[in-house]
Amino acid sequence: MTRLFQPAIPIAVESDARGRPQQFYWQERLHRVARIEQSWEIDTDWWTPAERAARTYFAVTTQAGLLCVVYHDRLGGAWYLSSAYD
Repeated sequence: MTRLFQPAIPIAVESDARGRPQQFYWQERLHRVARIEQSWEIDTDWWTPAERAARTYFAVTTQAGLLCVVYHDRLGGAWYLSSAYD
């Protein structure tokens, strides 16, 4: 089942020195990242600071086989879970 979260869910993430997620906490469980499938960045509305979004997205597969898309809000510093596929 695909779950798209609107708004995205704030999560606690532990990342490596390059800013890539290594593990995250969701639903009171630790999810260890087995593999980063893809990553991409967006930087929209930079000309309108109040509406700007600058994020780095990661499609990750956990050790339990869950595929998730998490992102790091580069402006605010927080991490979010935007979707989960199981």
